[in-house]
Parts: sequence; structure tokens; C-alpha cells
Amino acid sequence: MRFMGDHAMSRGQTDVDCLYYLLKHMNKNRALIDEIMCQIIKQLTDNKSAKQDSMQLGWKLLAIVLNYFIPSENLRPYFIKYLNDNIIQNEKLVQLCLNHYEQTLKYGGRKNMPSKVEIDLLAASGRHGGKRQIFLLPGGVPLTLKTTPST
Repeated sequence: MRFMGDHAMSRGQTDVDCLYYLLKHMNKNRALIDEIMCQIIKQLTDNKSAKQDSMQLGWKLLAIVLNYFIPSENLRPYFIKYLNDNIIQNEKLVQLCLNHYEQTLKYGGRKNMPSKVEIDLLAASGRHGGKRQIFLLPGGVPLTLKTTPST
């Protein structure tokens, strides 16, 4: 996968371009959701990539995708088992994937495609996929909350 660095990107292509392309096609053709999730899992399974952060990028990719889509009911039991089987080796990233999965299952995935700017923020937001946002309450009292793509 290009996002994971296992394949070279096209000239001028960025991580954001890869994510946007993937999300756009998953949104347009819902039948691809399970196929793409299986491909991501395949890349994560026994990954022998020479690129050191390939695994981390793969889990990050899966976490981002899970903000928008979840696997079909047929794939779900196998998908959840895979996540649970891998939680020891990649605890924080797998837990992030499980959290995004649960949020999307509970509230539904995003209805509209994110902009490239939003995808850029998702890709750059680190492992936790969120940022701290300051809100001003009445009386000028600041309240800082961590926001995530599924917030």
C-alpha cells in the first residue's frame, strides 16, 4: 500500500491524495468497503516491510477508515477477532481502531466526504487522531476538550 510506504507513490502524490482517493472510492462504491478493509488487514498481517513505520501507518490508515466505514455484518466477527488478537502487539493503535469502530457503529459513519484539508489534518494528527480545541463559555471561561474525527 502506498500510504504505508510499501509501494512508491506516483510523482507528486501525497499521503493525503492516497487517503482521499481511497475514501472517495469507498464512499462511491460501498461494495469495496470489505475488500479494502481485508487488504489493509492483509498488509498488517506478518508485515515484512523494510520501512520501519509501515505497521504504524497501516494501523493509522485503518483507524482513519473506521471513522467513515465499518465492515459488513458478514465480516464483522472476523474483523473484531483480528483486532482483539493484535491488541497486545499494538495496544494503543488497535484500541484507537476499536474506539473508532464502536463510534461509527453507534452513530453511523460520516455522510459526506471530508475535504482534502480535513484529511490532511487527520493524517497529521498523530496516533490519537484528535486535537485539543478551546471553547469559550459564557463569561469568557475557556474550556479545553479533545476532539476526534468521530466527535
